[in-house]
Amino acid sequence: YSLITLCLHVLAGARAGNDPVSPANLCLLTFTDKAAAEMRQRLRERLDRLATGGAKGEQRELELETSFAALGKPMPPKKFWRAIRDDLGAASIGTFHSVMTQVLRRAPAGTGVNPSFELLEDRDAKQLFAESVERVVLSRLEAGDALVRELVRDFGFGADSPWGLVSA
Repeated sequence: YSLITLCLHVLAGARAGNDPVSPANLCLLTFTDKAAAEMRQRLRERLDRLATGGAKGEQRELELETSFAALGKPMPPKKFWRAIRDDLGAASIGTFHSVMTQVLRRAPAGTGVNPSFELLEDRDAKQLFAESVERVVLSRLEAGDALVRELVRDFGFGADSPWGLVSA
């Protein structure tokens, strides 16, 4: 409730010295897709209530009204809230992974970021990491790296030891 109330304040410019913020400039991050969907839904519901005036008996946005009164400004009209609600799709509301994926996909050409990249699943990422570590250790052993040879002697190479250099 508090986070969504703060979002409404930010979107409406209900803080001293702050102008309204476009939904395209709003970024809400969380850890799970479920939490992100819930944040988006709660924000949309409260914007709907402000955009329509709400049904009789519905909770008013008292904190928002109080903030505007303290600024000596009137509460924005329904038309304002409808525009905010209609532009809510431009807001970045999601998991850290999903929002960072959006940012990377918008990277300008020439930065070396392939816009059609895909996120690795945890299992695939762990496997890729293990394979990379194994390749590095093997290449250092083949190159005669005495320090890596000593580490393998002390900890083991991998599969046969839970402490091995390349064990997952």
